[in-house]
Amino acid sequence: MTLFMCVPEITTTPALLSPLLAQLSASPLAQPTTFVLLQNGIGIEDDLQAALAKIDALSVVVSGCCWVDTTALDGGRKIAQHGSERLVLGYHRPPGDSSNHDEQTGRRSLNALCDLFRAAGGNVEAAPDVDIARWRKVLWNASFSTLCTLMRAHVGEVLALETSRAALKDIMFEVLAVARASLPPSKEAEEVLNDKVADEIIEHENAQSVFRPSMLVDLDHGRPMEVEAIVGGVLRKARAKNVPTPKLDLIYAGLSVMQSKLINSA
Repeated sequence: MTLFMCVPEITTTPALLSPLLAQLSASPLAQPTTFVLLQNGIGIEDDLQAALAKIDALSVVVSGCCWVDTTALDGGRKIAQHGSERLVLGYHRPPGDSSNHDEQTGRRSLNALCDLFRAAGGNVEAAPDVDIARWRKVLWNASFSTLCTLMRAHVGEVLALETSRAALKDIMFEVLAVARASLPPSKEAEEVLNDKVADEIIEHENAQSVFRPSMLVDLDHGRPMEVEAIVGGVLRKARAKNVPTPKLDLIYAGLSVMQSKLINSA
């Protein structure tokens, strides 16, 4: 098993996996190879799905969202976890896929992976539509993570002012508009991505929280951030559906300048 975080401004998932993809292309396996993507963001599966489409080998892409509240202590030598973790996994269908065989193969791989996590004591959920789960999570990341990073503030500090709370809500409304335009209509999407969810997310947060999102932690340590995966992915969907996103555009511009400095100084 290999774990990595892909920063699209530096490289792509297929490029990172090129040795494995080349091996699969040259010597396809009898059983499907399952790729598990747990990174934040929207559309993170697209380039891998495109690369796999060119390979004559059985493959499955499982996409997932991780919720875990941790804080780095003692200069990063210790990690404190607050509360329990949650992992949502789902079979990510190839573009235009309508094959029952592929769907069944994907579901079997997904269920087998969930069983492995549960056997190890993990809190894992198999999502019927992982894209909806991803949009639900990016509501938080595109608002809290980005504002905390731009302000260099923890969650509680962002929640302390009415102006920043209003900004959080406005950003979430932009993300919701893009999500609704991008996803096929469904009862689940209506329930998970309705207008009330913005207030619910903000009210659910602890006003005294000192949590620093991973994007801010990366900035603190001079590491490239998940700007393109989190914000850029939403904006690409917005442009494709002609959905205006003025606040996200401004956030993306600011974070992109910071990202460029981080990459050029590495």
